[in-house]
Amino acid sequence: MLRPCLTVLALLLLAGCPGGGNLPDSRTPAERRAVLANPPAASRDFTYPPEGRTRYRKAIDEFYRHQPWQEPSEQKRALIRKHIEWAERGYDQAIAGSRIRIFMPNAKADQEFLGIGLGAPGAAPAAPADQPRSLDFGAIHYHLHATPYDYRNHEAYVAFAHRRIGGSVLGEAFAQEEMALLETNFLPFVAAMRDRAAATASFAPDIPLDQLDRRPVVVGLRRFLQVAHPQEIYGLRLARLAPFDPDRYLQPLPEPMDIYLAAMAAKPFNSPRAQGVYVQADITGMTLLAARAFYDTLMAQYRDQQPLAIHTGNWGTGIYRNSRRTIWAIQRVAIEAAYRLFSQTTGQALPLEYHYHAFDPEGVRAANEALEVYATQIGGARTVAASTRRIFSRTQRDVKWQVQTSAVPAIQ
Repeated sequence: MLRPCLTVLALLLLAGCPGGGNLPDSRTPAERRAVLANPPAASRDFTYPPEGRTRYRKAIDEFYRHQPWQEPSEQKRALIRKHIEWAERGYDQAIAGSRIRIFMPNAKADQEFLGIGLGAPGAAPAAPADQPRSLDFGAIHYHLHATPYDYRNHEAYVAFAHRRIGGSVLGEAFAQEEMALLETNFLPFVAAMRDRAAATASFAPDIPLDQLDRRPVVVGLRRFLQVAHPQEIYGLRLARLAPFDPDRYLQPLPEPMDIYLAAMAAKPFNSPRAQGVYVQADITGMTLLAARAFYDTLMAQYRDQQPLAIHTGNWGTGIYRNSRRTIWAIQRVAIEAAYRLFSQTTGQALPLEYHYHAFDPEGVRAANEALEVYATQIGGARTVAASTRRIFSRTQRDVKWQVQTSAVPAIQ
C-alpha cells in the first residue's frame, strides 16, 4: 500500500511547489515501468508480413503511374528509388515484423487544456546566451541542444508537419517533415493515401491525417534509413544539385529503431493570403495544438511502458516563418500543460525528458532569450490561457517575437 500513497503525495507536491516541484525518484527505469498500468491499446496497427518484400514498392510505383504529373525532380525521384532499394534489400532485417501504429487522438475540450494551472517558473540560472543547457522544470527535465535531432529508440520526435501527413514527401519539397518520412516504413502508406486521395490510412479509417493544423496525430513507426548531409539538400537545394549521388544522402541505419512521430502543423505565414502578424488566436491555437500532441505522445509512451522522452525544436520557423522565440515559449507552455494533464489522468508523477533541438547557434541564443523572458515576464501566469495572452503581448512589443519576413531553415 506504500507506493499508491507516495504517488498521491508526489502529485500533491507537483501541484503546489514553485516551478512544479522537483521530485527525485530513486527507482530504476525498470522499476518505474513495472508499476505502470497496462490499459487496452488505443491505436490502429499494421504489421509488415514476412512475405511482403515484393509488395513494399507497389503503392509508391502505383502513385507515380496513376499520377505522372506528380513526378518530382530527378534528384528527388532518385531518393525515392533509393528508399525502395534499401527497403527491399533489408526487408527481412528492417521491415518484416515492424509495425505502424496510429494512436487515437484525445477528445478533451479546449477549455480543459486552457484551464490547466501552471507552476511558477522560477529564475533561470545565469548562463552564456550561446550555450546549450539542462534545467529542471519540476519533473520535466529540459535539455537545450545546438544540434538537429539525435534519434534514439522508443523516443518521440515532433514532425514539423504539413496539415496533410507527409507533406510533399513524394513531390518536390524537401524540408524537415519530408526528410523524416523518407527515413521510415510509413512511406508506402503515404503513397497509397495520395493515390486514393484519401484522408486516412487503410488500416485506420477513423483517424484523419489531413487535419494536423487542428488535430495532431501521433504515429509509431520504424526508422530504418537516415538522410545524410541534410544541409546540402534542404528545400530547393536538392533539385539544383548536380551531379547527384543518392547513396551520399540516403543511407541505411546500422540498427533500425522504433520511434514516435508527433505530427502537428504550425500556423503558416508564407502564403499571400496570410496576415503577416500574430493575433491572439494564432498563439492560443498553436499552444492547444502542441499541448494535444504532447499529451497524446506521453499517453502513447505510457501505454507502451516506455520512459517519457519528447524531442522538438524550431517548429514552423522555416518556410512558415514563425518566430523562434515565440515558438519556444508556446511549446514551453504546451509541454507543462500536457505533463500536468497526463499526471492527473494516469495518477503518475514520472520523469519526462524534454529535448529542444535549436539546430544552430542562432537557435540556441533565441531559445535562451525566450527562456529568460518566460521566467521573468510570461511564466507567472497561472493558467495556460493567461500564459498565451502574455506570449501574444510580447509579440506586440518585440519584433524578434513576431512573424519573420523571411524563412529560417528548420532542419531537425
